[in-house]
Amino acid sequence: MSEYYIGEIRLFPYGYAPQDWLECNGQILQAAPYQVLYAVIGNQYGGTAPNTFALPDLRGNAPVGIGAGPGLTPYQLGKTQGVPTVSLTTPQIPSHQHTFFSKFGDSSQSGGQSIFVNTPGNSRLGLCFTRPDPTGKGVGQPAFTDIVPNNTLAPASIAPAGASPVAAHENRQPFQAFRFCICVTNGLFPPRP
Repeated sequence: MSEYYIGEIRLFPYGYAPQDWLECNGQILQAAPYQVLYAVIGNQYGGTAPNTFALPDLRGNAPVGIGAGPGLTPYQLGKTQGVPTVSLTTPQIPSHQHTFFSKFGDSSQSGGQSIFVNTPGNSRLGLCFTRPDPTGKGVGQPAFTDIVPNNTLAPASIAPAGASPVAAHENRQPFQAFRFCICVTNGLFPPRP
């Protein structure tokens, strides 16, 4: 298609807007030099009638068709929705548990020391205690065990974790950037049906 309509939006792979086109970056234009474009899009995207109007802003935004599909929210021409990042709240996170298990050993029984291991990998928290050695000094014991737990610690023993205040995460689908441009001059006036 070699001809184009005033107000038509196209994607371009260039680092600039071609002649007769401007980038869809939300800029405010004076209506007087662009009377035909103003007649086509008016203040649909912003500006103050009758002196100024705005171009659509597609920087970082995905275009979407107007109307509504089955079960979807209706979309109105020129309106923006959605956010680039999202902070999850507790009700948005699937139900799950962070149960904290432990194994209580008995330092007074022979072999009580043997239930503890020196590395925490694949282990559970055990009872950390001291036992007098022959010199009368206390001996520290490892705090992890690979024995099946026999007790559940109080839920308050694990504090909430994460960023504070709640940090937002990226919320956009994979994308590739192109330049959206709108025809502003020297195009055909779009005929109404």
